[in-house]
Amino acid sequence: MRPDLLCLGKGITGGYLPLSATVAAGPVHRAFLGADLSEATLYHGHSYSGNALAAAVALRHIALIDEWDVLANVRARAAQLGAALADRVAPHPAVAEVRQSGLMAGIELRPPTAGLRWGRRVSAGCVERGVLVRPLGDVIVLVPPLTTTAEEVDVIVDAVAGALVDVCG
Repeated sequence: MRPDLLCLGKGITGGYLPLSATVAAGPVHRAFLGADLSEATLYHGHSYSGNALAAAVALRHIALIDEWDVLANVRARAAQLGAALADRVAPHPAVAEVRQSGLMAGIELRPPTAGLRWGRRVSAGCVERGVLVRPLGDVIVLVPPLTTTAEEVDVIVDAVAGALVDVCG
């Protein structure tokens, strides 16, 4: 299934400048084809559109993704992350489930009592170890950069595993 409209932002310039784009599926795009100011005109605007400098940065960023073979790195680091989480984090009794798609992972925690929230505490423990993660309730969200290294994946998993032991026993 593909979306009819897709709004993109943030990562287009690698986070250096604000820029966004909206991509439309063929049928949606064709519905608005016609003379300017006709009944087919789609009047719209983006908060972060029309910036020539941001567009130039985005073009260079997209070129670097190819030049640096970033997607090959993502595949390798995602496999490494998945194996490390399965080996060092998933077996912990406080972990209910580890979910992963590419380099993005969610570690769902299993607090021992209703109302106890471990997510924030485990995230704080990761920060103490130099790794910034995001808690969503009792899910620890890992989203390393696409250019993350093998060593950085090890640091991330070490931080999560250590924080789990410190907070959850």
